[in-house]
Amino acid sequence: MTLRSPGYSTNEDVLLCRNYLNASQDPVIGKQQCSQRFWSRVAEAYEVAKNEFWESRNPQSLQCRMQVIEKAIRKLNGCYRQVENLHPSGASEQDLLNQAKTLLMQDPSYKKGFKFDHVWSMMQDAEKFKDSSSKKN
Repeated sequence: MTLRSPGYSTNEDVLLCRNYLNASQDPVIGKQQCSQRFWSRVAEAYEVAKNEFWESRNPQSLQCRMQVIEKAIRKLNGCYRQVENLHPSGASEQDLLNQAKTLLMQDPSYKKGFKFDHVWSMMQDAEKFKDSSSKKN
């Protein structure tokens, strides 16, 4: 029987996202790395930088956590774009984000709200989450 490790803390999420972005945006290795090697790199960097009191995490655990984060970021990004496309007069970025979070909560999967504010600012503009129609050729 496999024991489940404790949930991720906000600091662990931040470290995971930072390592994920570093590995995915590495100009030397680029996008040509296989998935297994990519997640091994993320896990190695995580182990080196983690707090001594945090759990060790294997590449599969980190990948599963990142998938949860990615899904929520993509969903909120989509909601943000919807709100932004309404061109609300005088709305600040924070106003748009608040409206996007309200829209997100209409999805039954997110009725408790967006749980990744602690990584939103670093992940929202990552290449992976940008709208393909807005990418420059």
